[in-house]
Amino acid sequence: MGFEAAEQSARALVDAGSRALVSWGLAGGLDPRLSPGTLIVPERLVIDGARDLSADLAWREQVLEVLGGAQGRAGIKVPIEAGGKLLTSRRPLTSAADKRTALLEFGAIAVDMESYAVAAVAAGRGLPFVAIRDIVDAADDEVPAALLDAADARGRLAAGRLLVRMLGSPRSVMPFLGLAGRYNVARRSLRAAAQAGAPGSP
Repeated sequence: MGFEAAEQSARALVDAGSRALVSWGLAGGLDPRLSPGTLIVPERLVIDGARDLSADLAWREQVLEVLGGAQGRAGIKVPIEAGGKLLTSRRPLTSAADKRTALLEFGAIAVDMESYAVAAVAAGRGLPFVAIRDIVDAADDEVPAALLDAADARGRLAAGRLLVRMLGSPRSVMPFLGLAGRYNVARRSLRAAAQAGAPGSP
């Protein structure tokens, strides 16, 4: 989880022989239209202080074709946002106010902490890149600080640490339970996309 870890992992994959890179996982919504469970396949990757990067056009079209075909066969029932910008932030955007600011500043529809790093490695090595992310927290959702405090560098939660944080902040319990439900929705969408063969190969 995070920019540096994603960059290191992407470099390791390329050094091991990978000939294409995909950023696959969850994202936070910045565009109020996007609900949890929405798959996004952005055209551009943005970050503060660096030039925009583009996803591989042909691969994006292939991903969208696979997802569209799966929807037509009634094998996948998830909303899809085809296009727009995905912002990579070096810090979590946990509040609705932070998300609104990012939307206005960057014009991005969603935010994560890894995709630009992976895209930059792909661009530096001349490899195709595509991002497939799923919205877990919507633009108006607040992410409890207790949740972030209990996550390790790989995004795994330490249950004991989370319990301690939540006991120390009872007001975070209901937001956490709501976010847990949205997380399950997002995971089902990603699983359906994977089963449909969306990541594929360029």
